[in-house]
Amino acid sequence: MWGEETPQEVNAIGVEFAQKQFPDYEVLVATHIDTNHLYNHLVVNSVSCADGRKLHQNAADLQRHRQVNDEICMAHGLSVLEPPKKHTRKRQMRPGEYQAGLRGDSWKLDLIQAINEALEYADDRESFIENMAYEDYEISWVPTRKHIYP
Repeated sequence: MWGEETPQEVNAIGVEFAQKQFPDYEVLVATHIDTNHLYNHLVVNSVSCADGRKLHQNAADLQRHRQVNDEICMAHGLSVLEPPKKHTRKRQMRPGEYQAGLRGDSWKLDLIQAINEALEYADDRESFIENMAYEDYEISWVPTRKHIYP
């Protein structure tokens, strides 16, 4: 049912992680054995038992937790997941653009729709350019450039 590790080993790994990452905090390590893979949940008291300070976590802390967890797992001969791919932050629509979209007079949303439709029916570069021309967009697509320009 499980891999080579036992529930006791997985729990010990969780305790080791908690001791390294939260030395001044009370941590409950709960090892789940009710699935096809063993895993831990950690419940951390956010108030330090050493000095009463509140625990604050940010994205860098979470990355550090993952790094330490991976190091502990590798030291115990366990495999680790591939590093996550970086997420690119998408630009959000400005309120004015959103309102224009709701009214149905947003050139950006019109362009997005035209591109999506042209791509849906395009078999190659030339047919995409033709499809865009049909929608009254002139496309300059130079093979040496990364982007195309309407």
